[in-house]
Amino acid sequence: MRGFAAVFGREVAERRMLALLAFGLGLVPLAAPWMPGVGRENPAELRSALALVLGLGLSAVTAILLGGSVISRDLAERRLGFYFSRPLAGWEIWAGKLAAAAALTLGSALLVLLPTALLSGVPGPRSLGLPIAATPWDFLALGICLLELILLSHAGGVILRARSAWVALDLAGAGVFAILGWEAFRRLLFTGAFIPAQWVAQALALLMLAGLLAAGAVQVTGGRTDPRRGHRVLSLTLWGLLLAGGLAAQGYARWVLAAAPEDLGPVHQVKTSPGSWIGVCGWNPRRRFEPCFLVDVPTGHFVRARPALDRGEARLFARFSDDGRWAVWLEPEEGAGKGGPLQLNRLDLQSPDAFRFQANIWYPSPPASLVLSPDGSQVAAIQEGRIVVDEIATGNRLAATPSPRFDEPASLEFAGPGRLRILGNDVGRDPRDPVVAYSVWQIWEMDVAKRSLRRTGGFEDQFGRAEWSPDNSRIVLFDPRERVIALRDGWTGRPFAGRAWVGAAPSGVDFLSDGRIAVTASRDGGTEVRIFSPDLSTELRRRRVPGESRLWLASQAAPDLLVLEREPLDGSKRGRRSLLLDLATGSTLDLGGDLRPQGGRLFLDRGGRLLQLDPGTAKLRPVLGREAAR
Repeated sequence: MRGFAAVFGREVAERRMLALLAFGLGLVPLAAPWMPGVGRENPAELRSALALVLGLGLSAVTAILLGGSVISRDLAERRLGFYFSRPLAGWEIWAGKLAAAAALTLGSALLVLLPTALLSGVPGPRSLGLPIAATPWDFLALGICLLELILLSHAGGVILRARSAWVALDLAGAGVFAILGWEAFRRLLFTGAFIPAQWVAQALALLMLAGLLAAGAVQVTGGRTDPRRGHRVLSLTLWGLLLAGGLAAQGYARWVLAAAPEDLGPVHQVKTSPGSWIGVCGWNPRRRFEPCFLVDVPTGHFVRARPALDRGEARLFARFSDDGRWAVWLEPEEGAGKGGPLQLNRLDLQSPDAFRFQANIWYPSPPASLVLSPDGSQVAAIQEGRIVVDEIATGNRLAATPSPRFDEPASLEFAGPGRLRILGNDVGRDPRDPVVAYSVWQIWEMDVAKRSLRRTGGFEDQFGRAEWSPDNSRIVLFDPRERVIALRDGWTGRPFAGRAWVGAAPSGVDFLSDGRIAVTASRDGGTEVRIFSPDLSTELRRRRVPGESRLWLASQAAPDLLVLEREPLDGSKRGRRSLLLDLATGSTLDLGGDLRPQGGRLFLDRGGRLLQLDPGTAKLRPVLGREAAR
C-alpha cells in the first residue's frame, strides 16, 4: 500500500492547480444574480443551477483529460519506466494513477459546488427544473459514470497512441458488443419486458466498468513500458469480457422471451371466444414481466401477443369473430414500447399452424371501440372522433365518417353484412327533480358500402340495465314505473308487445345464448331466477336460491347451467360467492368465494390461477397460472 500511496500522492501533487481552478470557478455562480440579462430570477435557484452546470461540466472534462493522460501520455513519452524502476508493482502504479484521476475529478466538482452550497444549500436536480429529488443512489450512479468516462478515455488514449493494427480489432469488438447489447435491450423493451430490459442495461454498464478496470490493470502490469504490447493485452482482455457479456445478454433475452403460457404466475386478463381459444395475460415471476398469449385451451397451442398501453394500463386488445374462427389484436409498432402506433394482427384459429397475419391497418392510439365482423373479414373502430371500417386482407379503408357525439363513449356492433350499429348514451335529467338521472340511448346505422350514417331510433332507460340479445335484434330492459321487463327493437328502440311483470327491481336481466331471458330478483327472504321465452310470452322456469342477497348472472356454462354471483345486500365484497345453478333440477352448488367468473366456464381464483369448469362433474381444473399455486 505504500507504493499505491506514493503514486497517488505524486499524481495529485502534480495537478494541484486543478483545485484552485475548480474553487475559482465555484465563485462564478455567486455573482450570477448580478449578471446582465438575468432579469428577476430567484437568486438562490440561479446560483444553484449555474453551480451544478459548471460542476458537472468541469468533472466531465477533467475525467476525459485525466483518463487519457495519466497512463497513455507517460507511456508514449517513455516516462512510465520511471515508476517501474522503483520497487513498485504494476497494480500499484495502475491503482494509484486511477485513484488520483477519480479523486481529482470528483474533488473538482465538489469544489465548484462548495461556495454555492455554503450560501444556498446543496444544489440538486430541482435546480435545473427537473421534478425529482436527488438520492444517494443518484450520486453513486454519477460517480460510476465519471469513473467509466475516465476508463474509456484511458483505453482510447492507449489505443490511439499505440498506432497498432490492433485498432481494427477494437473497432470490430466495439461494434459487435454494441449490436449484441442493443439488440438484447431492444427486444426486451419492445416486448414490454421493462424490468429485464433495465437489468440488461445495468448489467452491461457494470460489465463495461469491470472490463475497463481489468483491461487497464492488465495493460499496465502485462504491457509495462511497451505501448503495442500494452494495447494488445488491453484489447484481448476488454473485448473478451465484453463480448462474453453481450452473448450472455442475448441468451438472457432469449430465455425471457421464451415464456410460455404454462410459465405464468398470477393471471390478470382473460378474454374468451365462442370457441376454445382465449386471450390471456399474466405475471411471470421468474422472468419479471407480463406476457400475453392467445391460447387454444384443449391443445395448449399458443401464439404470443403483445399488449398495448391504454390510459396507463397494459391491455390486450383482442377480439374474436362470432364463428370462433378468427382473432384480431392490436400490437404497438416495433420500438415504441407499449404505446405509439398500433398495428392490427389477425390469426386463423382453425388453421393447424395458426399463422399470424400482420394487416396493413394502423391506429395512432388505442381506439375507443374495436369490433370484428362476424366473418372476420372487416374491422371497425372509433378513432379520434371518426368511425373507420377496414378490410383486413387488403388493408383498404372501406369507410370513414365523423362519429355522432354522446355523453358516454359509444360502442360499435356489426349487425349484418355491410351494416354497422352505433350505440350512444346520453345522460337525461328529470326537470322536476334534477338529481334523478337516466340513460337516453341513441341508435345509429352506418351503411359501409354507401359510407352513410343515419339515426334509426332511441329509447330511455331509467334503470340503466338495458341488454342486447345475442343477435342484436332485441333489447330487454326494466320499466320501473310499471315494474315489468319489456322488449324493444334493436334497430329503432320501439317497444315490442312482449313484457313480463317482475314486481321489485331485478338485480339482473340478461339474454342467454339461445335467446331466452334470465331475470334475478329478491323475493320473500330469498332470490328467484326466472327464465322467460325469447318473446317474454311464457315463463319457462322459476328457481329459488335461498338466502337474502344480490344475485346476478355471470356466465352460461351450458344451455341449462348458469354461473351466478351473489353478494350481501350491503355490497360487501368479502361476502361475494360464485354459485352454479342447474335450471333443469333447480339444484345449486356453491363454488366458493375466491373465484371470479371470466365468461363461459372460466374462473380466476385468488392466487391468479385460471380454472375451467367441467359441466358434467362440476369440478374445476387448473388451466394456466400454475406457478402462482406453487
